Amino acid sequence: LVVVGSVAWVPLTFVWLWKKWKKSKKGSSRRALYATLIIAFIGCNILGPHRYPSFGAWLRVRNWSLWKMWLRFVAFEVVADSPTAKENFSKEKQAILAITPHGTFPFGLAFAALPEQATQAFGYFRPVVATATNLFPFVNTFLKWLESIDASRAAVNQALKEGYRVGVAPDGIAAMFEGYPKPGTLPEEEYVVARHKGFIKMAVKHGLPIVPVYCFGASKMLRRLQLPSFFEKISKVLRISI
Repeated sequence: LVVVGSVAWVPLTFVWLWKKWKKSKKGSSRRALYATLIIAFIGCNILGPHRYPSFGAWLRVRNWSLWKMWLRFVAFEVVADSPTAKENFSKEKQAILAITPHGTFPFGLAFAALPEQATQAFGYFRPVVATATNLFPFVNTFLKWLESIDASRAAVNQALKEGYRVGVAPDGIAAMFEGYPKPGTLPEEEYVVARHKGFIKMAVKHGLPIVPVYCFGASKMLRRLQLPSFFEKISKVLRISI
């Protein structure tokens, strides 16, 4: 809630600091303190020097114990479809990793991209994320450390042209509204990919292999509230879940 909820509490914190500054006595040390905090707040959120990938590498973010506990909690395990698949899988060769399902939150893409333990299985890649993630200050910081790519055709095309390996959640925002308790669905593993073929066209265009990855249990980690269908339609237009 602290991380995802930053879209709300970060601007509220700024408003609170601003009000405190306005009410404080002119020339007082408290007023100077609030002014300093406001300037630092604006500087960090607009300029964001802490968001550079090199800063994340300096913090050794991939090796944080938090992610190890996270993977233990979800009983993370990589299972291949054949005994020799792991040995034959190249973690350096350029490819597009298609990681499904997206679910209410893209846990699968996050599990594969961030922890060092996961990168030992999948290799390093740049995750493709929705433009709306820029609205979430802390989420945006982690994504910048991972050198994330905006989910636009031009940005992904440029990254592939430059030789990067990328990871996508091909079912996208639509998958956030799919599955149980949506009418006509069952409380089982579900994903939506038939209508989303952009990543396949990109792979054909650049002559790259697609590595399909299915994350069992990702769609069950959060209980979804079934909302009226117009919420889904608006979310697809705005490219952000509401």
